[in-house]
Amino acid sequence: MAMSLTEFLETYKPAFKVIPVDFRPDRNMGNLAYHFMFRLGYQGREYIGFFSQGSKANVERVRGYNQYGEFGWVDKQLPPSITSVLECLQIDCQTGENTYQEFASEYGYKADSSEEYECWEACRKTRDGMIDLFGRGPFSDFMEISFE
Repeated sequence: MAMSLTEFLETYKPAFKVIPVDFRPDRNMGNLAYHFMFRLGYQGREYIGFFSQGSKANVERVRGYNQYGEFGWVDKQLPPSITSVLECLQIDCQTGENTYQEFASEYGYKADSSEEYECWEACRKTRDGMIDLFGRGPFSDFMEISFE
């Protein structure tokens, strides 16, 4: 039976920390997004990754100074939640379980594209990293979480 996100978090109690960064090492998402480095920890092991979100995603309107030094309402970018990060990681892990041909077919990519292959390979590395972090049993529970 699938675990809920709450059950997963209560059972495994992963540590989670998010730090804003100026850019991702892979340079994905460019400068039109906000970038964060995150750390997931479990039983002394750690997985470090990067998460990006658009400039209008996850913002809060607050009173403050804008980029021109004028006081008024501004958007304050909020860091991603553990829910958002785990959901994206799960999607990457699901993608990483496919063969490259299945991946290319599912997303409409050319089977001989090196850029798409690198994307698929990154998903496989994410999957391997999450298995290393949690171990097979908790990883299986992670993959069964429904985020809907």
